[in-house]
Amino acid sequence: MFMYGLGWITPDGVRIRVTQTATVTEDSMEKRRLTELSEVTAGTSSVKQHFEDLLDAKVEIEALVNAKAKGAKAKARSLPSPAEAEPAAPNDATVSPKRSASKKAKIAYDDNYIELDYDTKYQPFRHVGNNECSIPNFANVWNAIVDMRQSKDAPVDSMGAHCCADEREDKATYEYQTLIACMLSSQTKDAVTAAAMDALKQRGLNVENVANMPEEELDSLISKVGFHKTKAKHIKAATDLIMKDFKGRVPDTIEGLVSLPGVGPKMANLVMQLAFKRINGIAVDLHVHRIANRLGWVKTKTPEDTRLKLQSLLPQKLWAEINHLLVGFGQTICVAAGPGCASCAANTWCPTGRANLAK
Repeated sequence: MFMYGLGWITPDGVRIRVTQTATVTEDSMEKRRLTELSEVTAGTSSVKQHFEDLLDAKVEIEALVNAKAKGAKAKARSLPSPAEAEPAAPNDATVSPKRSASKKAKIAYDDNYIELDYDTKYQPFRHVGNNECSIPNFANVWNAIVDMRQSKDAPVDSMGAHCCADEREDKATYEYQTLIACMLSSQTKDAVTAAAMDALKQRGLNVENVANMPEEELDSLISKVGFHKTKAKHIKAATDLIMKDFKGRVPDTIEGLVSLPGVGPKMANLVMQLAFKRINGIAVDLHVHRIANRLGWVKTKTPEDTRLKLQSLLPQKLWAEINHLLVGFGQTICVAAGPGCASCAANTWCPTGRANLAK
């Protein structure tokens, strides 16, 4: 038997065409589904032989897919199904495959926290003194960004995850809505997250309702957010775990939060801050990661590395506001497509700004 295109020709001339589809989501590079083996045309072999050839083809395809998933240089080709494809991640989103509920990555976290005595949603960004951080020119850069952000006119300021939960709800529901807003916001524009949250709240966004909601309905309500199919699965699985292991309440520790499907360290730190007013660490998303590297504060490859490095450098009193401050800055001036160095008040002290303006 030998391959031709996406099929096989048996020694007796029987053609076997194999059709594959793939789900284009965060985990599609790890798991691909073989959905159809079809179309055996006329030939001299018996029906039994045709069936055996089909089974052989299925085994060969699965072996190739498994080899590719393990990093081998397999040459199997896979075509995405339009019905299964999900929207591309917006702006600078570089998406890593999400962990499954059973294969959570090991994360360095600390359940020691500081309690906030104010709501970061309404607190103005604060200036810092010259001796509050060891990073060279940190105060100059931070204060310049604070001045640029005082108008709070970035999308995150009015439609970010911190704006989406209904403060009129009971505490448990507010905490759950905050978790869901954070889960939806990943790789999604704030306006889209806010619209999806409105749709969910109209349906009744609480633990019990989502636990009883079919996944297909949940997916339809959040269909505009990035990677909605995967997020629907994660939200359903996380909600089931909250019901089963946490007595219907969102866990209030980093360890508990990162045990939920779809929740990593950035999201866990953000939920702790927004839902529980506790600061365990810095919430580092792609904006914070990108800007911290452009400013020369860190030289890191991943947001998690950036989080750990920033936490070793910045005073804890700034941990609560750096995410909100830099996300808005990244949406308006230091954008993913290219930094707006010419209009940035921090360009004098920023290595990226100095290099770009010198060109």
